Amino acid sequence: MTISNDNIDYDKVWKELSGISNQAVLIVALIHLGMLLREDGNKLIFRPLGIGVNEFEALFIISSHESARPTDIVKNSLMHPAKITRVLDRLEEIGATIRVPDTADRRSYILELTKTGRELLERAIESFRSISKISFKSLNNKEYKALQSAVLKILYNRGGREIESNNNNG
Repeated sequence: MTISNDNIDYDKVWKELSGISNQAVLIVALIHLGMLLREDGNKLIFRPLGIGVNEFEALFIISSHESARPTDIVKNSLMHPAKITRVLDRLEEIGATIRVPDTADRRSYILELTKTGRELLERAIESFRSISKISFKSLNNKEYKALQSAVLKILYNRGGREIESNNNNG
């Protein structure tokens, strides 16, 4: 079933979940939020940029590591490992990344973002910020900043990089 704003009665869902513990409600809410953001991201952000969620995730992980290798994407990604080679081939094909031989291990290579890749990642992030503000318009500014900070912290920690304490995003 495709989850979208059109086919979920959130009031009904929330009432049904009210008898469950707060942690369960939070987990279910985060799952639905993630599915909605993925759907919106694909339609409104990634497709117009010529990439998908998997390419965005790989770009983010590569940008988060000093010397990113495919194994870093396997460890820090939600992608199935079998997709990673295809995703990396696609990123290289569009000029977003390059593979540099690893001088310490000639069987391996290091992934680097090109200028095009960095610009693509920044455009995707900026577009996502704009769309997320629309999606979360029911939140006041303080609530939105708290949610954004929590999500960014999770993503940066998942990507292997600590978030800067003076985060002024959004």
